Amino acid sequence: MKPSPKELASQIFRMRGRKASVVMLMWANWLLLGVSWGMSLRIYARLPGRMALWSSLWRQTPAVVGKSLAFFFYPAVQTAVFLGGMAILGRFFLKSRDTRDLSSLKAEVSYLEMIFINLLFIHFQTSLILVSYGQGRGANVSYVMIILAVIVMLVPYYHVRRRLLAR
Repeated sequence: MKPSPKELASQIFRMRGRKASVVMLMWANWLLLGVSWGMSLRIYARLPGRMALWSSLWRQTPAVVGKSLAFFFYPAVQTAVFLGGMAILGRFFLKSRDTRDLSSLKAEVSYLEMIFINLLFIHFQTSLILVSYGQGRGANVSYVMIILAVIVMLVPYYHVRRRLLAR
């Protein structure tokens, strides 16, 4: 029996039965990756002759070099981390024997982790752009620590939710 267009659209949106929240988190990751690349491509042509390439969290003296394609280091590494995270998620974390709820929980927490990692990369990249224009002093240590704390807090969140599912 052929599915109706409405059922077909539902299957495509939900990615083979996944919860809508998990699908939205996955798309949020792709959106953040697109924002990072879009920002990089748009700003690169407008960068001044000397650009910041690296900024320490502890010292506010960034490494400044001549304009080069090394500017795309952050979005390239961000893409590699994202694709690696997706591969690890599919290969090692999600198991076919998991229940639908447990599989959704694992995917949800993994996508949330990747969202915060993407936000960290975007922050580093944005702070370097601002330093290149003389508008900033580097990465905001408080912001970085808050993002890292949220990433770490997602681990106990996962374990608590998993125990609740087991009941």
